[in-house]
Amino acid sequence: MGNEMLQCQGQSKPIDKMLNEEFSRYLKKHIEALEERKKEVRKITSELITTNYSKGLVDGLQFAINLLNDSVKHLKNK
Repeated sequence: MGNEMLQCQGQSKPIDKMLNEEFSRYLKKHIEALEERKKEVRKITSELITTNYSKGLVDGLQFAINLLNDSVKHLKNK
């Protein structure tokens, strides 16, 4: 089934393109939430003695953010 078969009546974009855009917006909201969480963790850990555990939390959040950013880029390129 080609893209022309996936078009909604009255819509100029194929459904797969519309779904990619919607998913991309969804991922961006999660990126924003993770960025906020990362700021909170940094604030908390800056008040405490920095440990490998707190650094690991920040690094883990950054890794998740990077993965989501890569997904957004991939969807935009489709």
